[in-house]
Amino acid sequence: MIQLIVGYTMVKLPGTDEFLKDIKDSVKAPANYKDPMKIQEYVEKETQKRIETASRSPYLGTFGKVYLMDTSVTPTGLHFWACEKRAPFGSQPSMCSTIAAFLKSKWPEAFDNNSTLTFQKSEIMFVGFEIKRFLKVLGLECSMPGVNTPLPPVLWYGSDAGRDVGEMIAPKSLNVDLSLALKSRGFWRQGWEPCENAEDDMRLSVEILTQLNFLRKPIAE
Repeated sequence: MIQLIVGYTMVKLPGTDEFLKDIKDSVKAPANYKDPMKIQEYVEKETQKRIETASRSPYLGTFGKVYLMDTSVTPTGLHFWACEKRAPFGSQPSMCSTIAAFLKSKWPEAFDNNSTLTFQKSEIMFVGFEIKRFLKVLGLECSMPGVNTPLPPVLWYGSDAGRDVGEMIAPKSLNVDLSLALKSRGFWRQGWEPCENAEDDMRLSVEILTQLNFLRKPIAE
């Protein structure tokens, strides 16, 4: 099985803020809100929250930068770049279609006979922080009409397609705080948040996986 360690960032698509403002009527205050001023305040606050978090949502955001490292081949990582203003349906190939083309060129066997939704295991295992979001955005955007490079569902929709590094060291089922886990393991840095720096996340994932013995030897510079 191919194991790819992922680091990524996301950016808002052009026009997202205006789109969300236009549909703010869809934001509803809780039923117990009766004061018109409080209702308006709630709607405006929730609309602003949607705008601030839009980059992390399918259809509203896309990848700004992605780093992929094939642990069996290279110690330095395989890099994908895109400017923040690149739209996924513009004249240039989108980040997602570029990733899809790369994966297919390197591992065509992962794309063979996988055109329908099945429960078989993926030939590629993606590992990183917030990896489920990465895979869902990748799969959904690649299937959009303007991109039209659909991935086999088993690569992005199946439960076996990804492993979340944060979940490995801070299981949500045990109510473990990720910051506590990172600090206890000697990885904590002030102000760090996942998906803010693609290269840092990729390299941090390598360090954690090595410490957990998923990678048996440290990857040298």
